[in-house]
Amino acid sequence: MKKLSRKSLKVIKYVIISIVIVVTLLLLMFNSGVAFLETVSGFVINPVVSVVDSTAQGIGNFFGGFSSRAGLKDELNKVRAELAQLENIKSVADEVKAENERLLALFNESEKYPEFKYEYARVIARSVDDYSATFTLNKGTNDGIKENMVVVAPGGLAGKIIKTTENTSILLAIIDGRCGVPSLSESSRDMGVVKGVSESGTTAGYCVMTELPTNAIIKPGDAVITSGMGEVYPKGIVVGTITEVSQGTANNINSSAKLTPAVDFDHLESVLIIISAEAE
Repeated sequence: MKKLSRKSLKVIKYVIISIVIVVTLLLLMFNSGVAFLETVSGFVINPVVSVVDSTAQGIGNFFGGFSSRAGLKDELNKVRAELAQLENIKSVADEVKAENERLLALFNESEKYPEFKYEYARVIARSVDDYSATFTLNKGTNDGIKENMVVVAPGGLAGKIIKTTENTSILLAIIDGRCGVPSLSESSRDMGVVKGVSESGTTAGYCVMTELPTNAIIKPGDAVITSGMGEVYPKGIVVGTITEVSQGTANNINSSAKLTPAVDFDHLESVLIIISAEAE
């Protein structure tokens, strides 16, 4: 590389000295207290200061960001914890609301039959036998529960008690084939017996009304209620609604009907056990 001549070095030296002098004068003018001089020098000094400040601030923000991100992570974890707590509270609130709705439905059902005295019970287990439909309740002989007591649920008749222990009892549902309920069509007053049905080894979830008169005047949509015949089921409790009719023939074959139970057994959680036919 070609070395700079002595003359060139001398020129560079003078330039540097001139720049230093100019900057010094500008600084003196900027701080002189004279408005005009401060204004003139400001056109040069202010942009330089702004660039320096911006650079310094950017560097500070960059390194300060590490601290901010750590704080942000802590806040995020805190919010997540609070959200989880709120979700738990909401879950409890939803369950309380659902329980209130079930109790209200049971209360409304009891209002339909004010002549009875009831014992409230919760379902704590369901049958696992494909040929039966039974529910274990959390009330037993210690609560005055006895066999053959009738059970109602939101909608109408659920069944009857077939077994008791001190603290539990077994409800035989009307969709169980072993449960026969003397019933009648509310409109035509034709009488028959409602029983549960099993199809392919499983409880079908619906009932049939058999032993109807050959000339029974029944039709889909008719309500079926207990007839009061026998010594178990009181008269007038809703059993279900007729959906199909098989009319009897001239050969004296009885008519029959398929009906949907009034009670939703797939979602049965609470019931009322009739413990007395006299209201308090």
